[in-house]
Amino acid sequence: MSVNILFCHKRYLRYIIMTGMILCGLLLSHTSYAECTNSGSTFGTYNYTSSNIATNAPVTMTGTIVCTLFSRPFWDVLGLFGSYNQISQANICVMAEFSGNTSSNGRVSLPVRVYGTVGGGGDANNMINGTWYGPATTARSGNTISYNVTLMVPAQTASLLAYPIGTYTVTARIYWDMQAATRGCERNTAINSSTNPDSGNMVLTASYVIPKFCQVSTTANMNFGNLSGVNVSGQNYDATGALSSTCNSGTAYSIELGLGDNYSNALALRRMYNSASQEYIAYDLYSDAARTRQWNTNQVVNLTGTGAAQISTVYGRIPNIAQTAVSPGNYGDSVIITVSY
Repeated sequence: MSVNILFCHKRYLRYIIMTGMILCGLLLSHTSYAECTNSGSTFGTYNYTSSNIATNAPVTMTGTIVCTLFSRPFWDVLGLFGSYNQISQANICVMAEFSGNTSSNGRVSLPVRVYGTVGGGGDANNMINGTWYGPATTARSGNTISYNVTLMVPAQTASLLAYPIGTYTVTARIYWDMQAATRGCERNTAINSSTNPDSGNMVLTASYVIPKFCQVSTTANMNFGNLSGVNVSGQNYDATGALSSTCNSGTAYSIELGLGDNYSNALALRRMYNSASQEYIAYDLYSDAARTRQWNTNQVVNLTGTGAAQISTVYGRIPNIAQTAVSPGNYGDSVIITVSY
């Protein structure tokens, strides 16, 4: 009888000990979660103009990142006894995900490069989509790391004027993962994970705005050459010049020619001037070879841009009208070209 009582007593003690161990384990357990937050710019816009159309188009975004770990005992359902702790590691790996092109506009898109650093990790010259860079020594101030990332449309060999008017957008998701080890990147991409509290990602967005704009230049000045009997010969003298205009694709525009420096209201004609003799030779400019359509500030030439240079011929004439004979010499005039769009 005593043997049986002793046996039951041992089982009871064993049960108490095991229950205490389980309770102790529960009291020591806790729940935790992490979050990395960034403060700074994540969006930027680049506005093209006629002066920067042939240059690199960078959109740089900068800011700081802080990773925070929150821990609390399991029984603290209200979080009254939890604690927040900023965390970081000695090394960091960085990766960028991006398509390599902007959104399309009229089935046209722009190529994009991504480069920069997050906490000292990354590539300051060129990042390849999906490639992890590092581990690099984490550049940090306390537990705060900084980012400086650029999304850039490189300068194109063909003028961007060929691209349709509009806004082109590109996004890049930047991942970072801090780690204690210096060998190999852990390649973690989990967000807000209690098992990987020092990693995160952010989305950077760049927009490139191509407005309506044009460029114009003369390709051939008008030269009537050496003439004899001007104003008294009873004949017309003709010459041609040319100008080049380039407007981006789909842009409607007009070209007007100024009246020159010596316009005569009485003759309704432009005039070339010789400063030595202070004499004039009347002439005019036309948009057609027959020289029936004057080209001035009221009668313009209308075109639609293609993104490529468009050559317009300017037809000049010294008309057969009764004018005073002029002295030999050089006669000239300057005409302002105005493009409206």
